[in-house]
Amino acid sequence: MIGSGIFLVPRDMMAATGRVTTVCAVWIVGGLLSLFGAMSYAEVAAMRPRVGGEYAFLREAYGDLTAFLYTWTWTTIAKPASIATIAAGLMRVLANFAAFGFLERPAFGHLLWEQIAAIAATWIITGLNIVSTRESANLQALLTWLKIALIVVIAAVCFASLQHGALHNLATTYAGARGGIAGFMTALVAAL
Repeated sequence: MIGSGIFLVPRDMMAATGRVTTVCAVWIVGGLLSLFGAMSYAEVAAMRPRVGGEYAFLREAYGDLTAFLYTWTWTTIAKPASIATIAAGLMRVLANFAAFGFLERPAFGHLLWEQIAAIAATWIITGLNIVSTRESANLQALLTWLKIALIVVIAAVCFASLQHGALHNLATTYAGARGGIAGFMTALVAAL
C-alpha cells in the first residue's frame, strides 16, 4: 500500500535538502533501507515461524516483559499516532480543493474544521471496523483500487506530457534549505 506521505512530504524534503537531485537520492536510500528492513523481517520469520509476528520474535529473543511493552506501546501510542497522521494528511490534501477550503478555517477558538473532520474520519473508520470486518475489508479493497487507478492516471499524464519536460528541471534548488548531512537526514526521516 502506498502511504499518504508521498503526497505530503516532498515540499518539506525540498526545504530540508535544497536540491531536487538530493530529494531523489533520499527516496532511493529510504527505499533501500525499507527493503533491507523487509528482508530482515522475512529472514526472521523464515527462521522462527511463529504466530504473532514481532511480539513472538521479541518474546523469544528478549522475554515476556519486552514483548508486552512492545505490544502495549504499539497499541496505545504507535498505531493511534499512525492513524491520526493519516487522517490529518487526508484533511490536508482535501483542503487544497476549493470545495473543501473551509477545512482550514477556525471552527471553535483555535480548533480548525480540518481537525474536527480528521477526528470524525478516524471515528467513522474505527466504527466501520468494529461493526463489520467484511465491510471494512470491502472499503479497503475499493480504496486500494481507487489508489491504483489514480497512480495509473498520474503516470499516464506524466508520460503524455513527457515532450514538455527537460532534465534541467532536476537542477532546481531552494536557497533557504538546511542542506548538508543534517538536511539529508531530516528528509530521510520524512521518506521513511
